[in-house]
Amino acid sequence: MDFYHSESAQKIMLESGFPIGRLGLKSKYPEFPVPIYDLKGYTPIDWRKIGDQERENMREEFRRLVIERK
Repeated sequence: MDFYHSESAQKIMLESGFPIGRLGLKSKYPEFPVPIYDLKGYTPIDWRKIGDQERENMREEFRRLVIERK
């Protein structure tokens, strides 16, 4: 997991066309891929500042929109 989230791995993923979540990395192909934080609907969340109830509400919304939709 540590490697997956490392700058090296995120660069590999970015250059392979996968969206990434690491800020500050730029692709050598400016038009593609788009970093995940530039995608429509992306909302950055500071997990340290939200409470337990808000976190649970986000989990439930994720389950409803992504998991149960399948």
